[in-house]
Amino acid sequence: LEFRRVLFRSSMTLLFQSEVILGKVIEALNLNQEWGRKHAGGDRLRTSEAIALLRSMIELRPVGSTSLIEIRVSSEKPTEAAGIANAIAEAYRAHREEQRMQLSKGGIKTLEERFAEQEAKVKQAQQTVDKLRVELNISDAMASAEGPAPLMTADTLRKRESVRIDSKAGYTRDHTLLEQLQSLRKEFGPEGVAQAIPTAAPDSLLISLLEQLNLIEQKLATLRKDFGPEHAEVVKCQAMADDLHAKIKSRVDGIMLGLEARVLSLSNSLDNLNQEVAQAATNDIAQANRTRPYFEAKRNLEELRRFRQVLDMKIANEKIEVAFPRTMMVEIVDRAVPALRPVFPNLPRALALIALGVLLDIAGLLMLKGRPQMGSEPRPA
Repeated sequence: LEFRRVLFRSSMTLLFQSEVILGKVIEALNLNQEWGRKHAGGDRLRTSEAIALLRSMIELRPVGSTSLIEIRVSSEKPTEAAGIANAIAEAYRAHREEQRMQLSKGGIKTLEERFAEQEAKVKQAQQTVDKLRVELNISDAMASAEGPAPLMTADTLRKRESVRIDSKAGYTRDHTLLEQLQSLRKEFGPEGVAQAIPTAAPDSLLISLLEQLNLIEQKLATLRKDFGPEHAEVVKCQAMADDLHAKIKSRVDGIMLGLEARVLSLSNSLDNLNQEVAQAATNDIAQANRTRPYFEAKRNLEELRRFRQVLDMKIANEKIEVAFPRTMMVEIVDRAVPALRPVFPNLPRALALIALGVLLDIAGLLMLKGRPQMGSEPRPA
């Protein structure tokens, strides 16, 4: 970190003493003319000569561990020294602001070029989307959606699934009942099935026939006991019983046929529902595959538009930053003012040095007088 700070200060010092900064100072203060009258007998100094003279007058000192730079200018005129120091600071600040403006404008130009490229990409992507919409026959409703809409909506699919579940449950129930009744019919015949049907599948007509048969058989048993099997009443009652048996058998056959028809109908309905749902899923997959290029192109277009919007906002921000900078790159903390007394020569220091020299001379003379001269003999005591 300290090494970087030293490098930064060195670059700043070189920039302060460069022709870019000092040339502006000389031009602003017309130092070519002013110093020409003083140093060239009235002739105008060349800019290079004025810069060399100005560099000999400047001293730059960093202030502690901060990023501040102290500009010191030595001149016979205090107003000239203060004016040059202030002009150097102003020229440096103007140069840094100009650099910032050039960098910002260069960045804006780059962004505008990138925006133009992005605009061309957006136009090309829009043409691709329009072309695919015509080729794939995309409707307005589908074009406004994020993806291909399913041919069977979720609500319709839920209803169909509910119907399918109910149909499957009914089919399973009736199919099981039919198999059980067919098994009983093989084992016990129509009369045995007739006794089970009212419990498993209630039928009012069959129940009525069974009740009538039960009464006739009770009556037939009584008549046979009282009159014998050849009696007219017994024969008549037997005929009625046989007729009821035939009707019951016919009714049982009808019920069985009805159950078989209902089971077959439920089976067909369940198959149709399964096929319909499967066909809808197949159609959705086919439609998704058919319209995928359009929606991929549409998503690509939206991404290009979003990036174009980001570039547009960035350009606007950069232009606002150039027009209204939030911070100054260089700030002049204290302006130079003419000094009340000269820095050099320093009169009190000069007087003190003269007095010290005089004292040293006197001390030297006294030391020389106290030493014996060479070649003289010592006096006798």
